[in-house]
Amino acid sequence: ICHKYGLKFYLHLTCVMVSKQIMSQHPDWARIDMNTGETFTNSYGCQVTCFNNQEFMDEFCKRLDRLIAEVNPDGLMQDEIQFFRHTCCGCDSCRAKYLKDTGNQAPANASELDYGRNPNAYQWFNWRGQSAKENMTRVRSILKKYGKDKIMLAYLANNSSSGAFISAGLS
Repeated sequence: ICHKYGLKFYLHLTCVMVSKQIMSQHPDWARIDMNTGETFTNSYGCQVTCFNNQEFMDEFCKRLDRLIAEVNPDGLMQDEIQFFRHTCCGCDSCRAKYLKDTGNQAPANASELDYGRNPNAYQWFNWRGQSAKENMTRVRSILKKYGKDKIMLAYLANNSSSGAFISAGLS
């Protein structure tokens, strides 16, 4: 209908929020807080997945591809490809990807995220930003597959500008 009347249509799409039911079916998708060793429930009542879990992101991207093909939006405002807390993510997927990408072990727990006590903390936070950026780029490539003129927007929730890169890969 939007296109019929010359209006642009953009999708606002959440990435990492899932119901407790889905998380119970896929516990390995969970984003893990290094303080608690658990996933968390956000203010919307959803649990949070990790976009570095390959199985989760493959499923997300498969569904995104189908949605864009069927709906034909002019753009996408992709939400929540970001780390909401500085103490995330301690899941097995992040740890394995960090080791592969850097050759270093991920911080064992939240106490190791202090720059002053752990020189690896800076590399860890920088890697998180790069990882978010890579996943956002993956989403963008799916959108652009359906039209080079389609617009990709990013959303950064609840972060200061100083934390924008380490949270979401945005400057």
